[in-house]
Amino acid sequence: MPTIHEALVDYLKTYPGVQALVGTRIFPSIVPANTTYPALTYHLLPSRHTHVANYVEAQFSLTAWSKSVATSWAVAKQLRLALDGFHGDMATVHCFSLVHQWFDGDYEDDTQLYPVRVYARIWYKEAAA
Repeated sequence: MPTIHEALVDYLKTYPGVQALVGTRIFPSIVPANTTYPALTYHLLPSRHTHVANYVEAQFSLTAWSKSVATSWAVAKQLRLALDGFHGDMATVHCFSLVHQWFDGDYEDDTQLYPVRVYARIWYKEAAA
């Protein structure tokens, strides 16, 4: 069974709006050198088990990276559309609530990129051991 990370990435890679902008360029934490932009990174934030029927509340930071502020915000919009209110299966992980929490944007002088972060909370049922 895939992890929530794998399920989320697989879902985003097939969501039409995200796929149109970043394709398969979705990476854990760091964008590899020589990557074409735009791209996405994801990072699991502090999460918790609810101790009720194996449900987990996972929080993710998803960052759109681009050389254009408009493109970064366009990716962030597609993430919001893909995530906000989603319920159902991502791969074989059953998500019963997904909420887009907030987002923020920036500019990084050292990379000359515009990162826009989208924060999302996913409640899902963890597979029984």
